[in-house]
Amino acid sequence: MKSGLINDKKIAFILCVNNQMYLDECCAYLERLTVPDGYEVEVFPIWDSSSMCQAYNIGMNASDAKYKVYIHQDVFIVEENFLNNIVNIFRDNKDIGMIGMTGATDIPMSGVFFNVCNTGKVEVREQDLSYYYVAGRGRQQLTDVEAVDGMLIATQYDIAWREDLFINFDFYDVSQGLEFKKRGFRVVVPYQTKPWIMHDCGFPKLDKYENNRCIFIDNYSEYLTDIYKQKFEYHNEMVELENQLCKIISDLIETGEWDEIEKILNEYRKINIKHTEIEKQCNLYEIYRAEQRDSVKADSCFFSIKEMTYQQIIEKYDHIRFTMRRYELGWKDYCTADYEKKLLNKEISIPSVLAMVPHATLYRYDFISRLVLLEKKSDYNEYRCKLEPILHMDNIRKINIAYGRRYE
Repeated sequence: MKSGLINDKKIAFILCVNNQMYLDECCAYLERLTVPDGYEVEVFPIWDSSSMCQAYNIGMNASDAKYKVYIHQDVFIVEENFLNNIVNIFRDNKDIGMIGMTGATDIPMSGVFFNVCNTGKVEVREQDLSYYYVAGRGRQQLTDVEAVDGMLIATQYDIAWREDLFINFDFYDVSQGLEFKKRGFRVVVPYQTKPWIMHDCGFPKLDKYENNRCIFIDNYSEYLTDIYKQKFEYHNEMVELENQLCKIISDLIETGEWDEIEKILNEYRKINIKHTEIEKQCNLYEIYRAEQRDSVKADSCFFSIKEMTYQQIIEKYDHIRFTMRRYELGWKDYCTADYEKKLLNKEISIPSVLAMVPHATLYRYDFISRLVLLEKKSDYNEYRCKLEPILHMDNIRKINIAYGRRYE
C-alpha cells in the first residue's frame, strides 16, 4: 500500500485484466526482463474494472514505486533490457513524464488518434497476420509527441487518470498524455532498433468510442489541429451483424458442422470489417481443413476431443499460439518442452502447426528451423519433406511491415 513516500528504486507494472491466461503470459515475459541493479519490481493486476482510468488510478494509488508501467494484458515485452532503457531515459531527463512505444506529434480536430501515430515501433500479432508496425522511419532519438498509444505507458510522476471524464476504455491514453503536457512534462517515444513490445491485439471495439470522442474534444480542443481532414465513422449495424455471426459460428464449432461454418465465413469476408473473434474462428477453420487434407489421424487432430466446449477450444488455441511464440523466440521452459513432447508424440499435428504459423509467428524461418531440428533429433520424420522446402522459400525470412504516418 502506498505510504506517501515514493520509492525511487521500485518499478510497478499496473494491468487492467479480465483474462487469467493473458495475465500469465504477460507476466512470463516480465519475469525475463533484466532488473536494474538495486531495483525491485512489483505487479498490480486490477481485475474486471469498469474503465481503464479507474483501474489505473487504483494501481497508481496502491504503489509507492517512482516508475510505473501501465500495460495491457495482451502486451508482451520482448526487449529484455526494457527496464534499464526506460529508467535511464527518466533519470537522464527529469522533464520527461511519460514514455510510450508509439505516438503522434499532433492530434486531429476529430480527436481520432489511433491512425495518426507517426513515431515508434511495435510487433503486432493480430489474429489474421503478424507484422512490424513502423512509424517515423529514420528517427534515431527520443521523439517528443502529444500523446502515446495506451498499449504501454511508462511514467516517473503520478498524475490522476481522468476517470471523471472517461468511464470506458477509450481516450484514457490520449487524455493522460495531454494532462502531463499541461503540467509542463514531456511525453516521448524512444528510438527502437527493433520493437520492444509484442502486441497480441484484436480489432478495436468502438461502440462507445463516439461518446468518448465528443467528451475528449470538449475538454481538450486547444490541443487539436486541423492539419488532418478526418472523419470518424462507425458502422454499428455491421458490427451487430458480425456479433450475431460470431455466436452462430461458435455454436457450429462445438457441434463440428464445418461445411456450414465455411458458408458463413464466406459471407463474413464480404463484409470487409474485421472482427477479432471471427478471425480466430477463421483460423480454427483453416486448422480443420489442413488436417482433413492430410488425413491426420483422429487422436492427433486439434479437435480430437469431441466434448470440448467452444471456450475450451479457444483456450487450447490460445495456449498453443502463445507457446509457438515462445518456441519462435528460442525460449526453453516447461511450455516449449511440453510442446516438443506433444509434437513428437503426435498429439499436435504438423498440418495444424503450419496452418497456425502465419497467424501465430512473425519470425517464420526461426520457428520452422526449430521444427526441422526437432525432427532431425528424433524418429519423427513424417513431415520433414514438407518442412525443409519451406526454409528455402523466397519470402520465408521476410518480416511483414506496415508503415504508419511518417514524421515530418
